[in-house]
Amino acid sequence: QESEEQVNAINQRLRDDGFQVAMPQRHHAWTFYFEAPGGFTIEVLT
Repeated sequence: QESEEQVNAINQRLRDDGFQVAMPQRHHAWTFYFEAPGGFTIEVLT
């Protein structure tokens, strides 16, 4: 994503849709992971 705000918006949208998503954190980028249907781990980052 192009900005932290976009990462935050995606994170909130997933939470609103019922996904168990950790809050974004600063690691190598502003990022969070979640498990998608089918067992795939997805990373969303700036």
